Amino acid sequence: MATSYADSIKHNSIYSTGYIICEFLNLVIVVLNWFFTNALLIQQFNTYEYDVLEDYQRNEHCKLNPMDVVFPKVSKCDFHKYGPSGSLIRYDIMCVLALNIVNEKIYVYLW
Repeated sequence: MATSYADSIKHNSIYSTGYIICEFLNLVIVVLNWFFTNALLIQQFNTYEYDVLEDYQRNEHCKLNPMDVVFPKVSKCDFHKYGPSGSLIRYDIMCVLALNIVNEKIYVYLW
């Protein structure tokens, strides 16, 4: 038997209600991710894109780049190595954080 469109609407109300609830939960997750990302990036994610664009427009190389504040590219590392006598020798070296170079570009795009 052929059913009309009006009859099929009554049978799908549960699915449409579930869909609306899922979409609302997606919105909640997006908002929570925004706040968690802002907390993770030391409260600078909200203005990150504006600061980066402002820095590129000013073209001043004497001040600190806002991307370097959030994602530093070098850090002091402790490197432990066994010496010739078998004792542990500690070296203080500068480590390059190559992944932060990629992360800063990703976060500019995400913003």
